[in-house]
Amino acid sequence: MARIFILCFLLLGGLYTGCTGLLELGRSVVFVYNAQTVPGVVIDQRERPFEDWGEMLAHGNMPWESSTAHQPIVGFSLLGRPCTADNLTDLDSRNHANGEQVELLIRSVPNTPPSIHINEFRFIWAGGLLRLAGGLLLILLYRGVRRSKLLMKVSRSRHEGDSTPQTTSPPKGRPLPHPQRKKRKKSSSATNKASHPRKKKLKM
Repeated sequence: MARIFILCFLLLGGLYTGCTGLLELGRSVVFVYNAQTVPGVVIDQRERPFEDWGEMLAHGNMPWESSTAHQPIVGFSLLGRPCTADNLTDLDSRNHANGEQVELLIRSVPNTPPSIHINEFRFIWAGGLLRLAGGLLLILLYRGVRRSKLLMKVSRSRHEGDSTPQTTSPPKGRPLPHPQRKKRKKSSSATNKASHPRKKKLKM
């Protein structure tokens, strides 16, 4: 029962994680295709600790990096107007210095606030790739556990087959001699002797 639960967990978890990774990568492709590149300058940043490893991986940060999340505040100009991106969803484990030049990707959708991300690999592609890799790893573990289970069944069946006594079957075309055939021959010869007694020759 426990092995069935583990197999279901690995399979369903791998499929869910892999599908969410593919979905996130698809959204990133659409975002990059429709976004425009705008230069920006870091004017300030917020700091807070990461909630867990999942949040770190979702933003492309590794668990062995700093546990402090830095959220930069970037100033830029769009259509000749100065703007400030103070609600970026990009959380970085490294510190951003004030006045640092960054490149922004901005996607404007009518009647909705624009989507803004810093044009770095970890903020756009790393989260989806890590989820896809995690899903593939869970599926590989599922296949390995299932294969080991099948190998155990095969080995058990072979062991049981070797332990059972084997009966030798007679070769085809050569029937075993029946023990009652000789007795029948003897009894038939005895009856013949009784029914046909030998006549003694008379000596003259």
